[in-house]
Amino acid sequence: MLARAINRPFYDSDSLVEKTTGQTIAEIFEFRGEAYFRHKEALAVAGLLNLKSAVISIGGGAILDKHISKLLQAHKLIYLDVPLDVIWQRLEHDGSRPHLNVKNKYEVLENIYQKRSVLYHNIAHLTVHTKDEGPADIATKIAEDLNFSIDKTFGDLCIK
Repeated sequence: MLARAINRPFYDSDSLVEKTTGQTIAEIFEFRGEAYFRHKEALAVAGLLNLKSAVISIGGGAILDKHISKLLQAHKLIYLDVPLDVIWQRLEHDGSRPHLNVKNKYEVLENIYQKRSVLYHNIAHLTVHTKDEGPADIATKIAEDLNFSIDKTFGDLCIK
């Protein structure tokens, strides 16, 4: 939505990994392992960061790679800070997340959240708290904070 609002192309690193490998992330984890996935993810993110004037969505675990973390610092990283309880509501019944296919799912999620959120907070150019905000409001806040002019109508959505 942000990309449309500011008239920029949008790329997703997880989608790029899936496209280049021909496998879902869950399949990559199952058949090739996390190390292989993280390698492909790092290549995808590094390649996408070479693009100019684009909105890029990266997988939550990308920040764990020290090289990627350093590369991200040279860009305007926007951290969408979603509260743990909201993430839990979204993922509690989602079987596609390899790390969460365990009995103690909430504890694992909480651990992942705590590790990653600290890293994102440390390098984010802008942190947007999303608990009570809808996508259009979030996109507007980011665009305004980064001094982008907003295309007021895009698709069937309107940014106020």
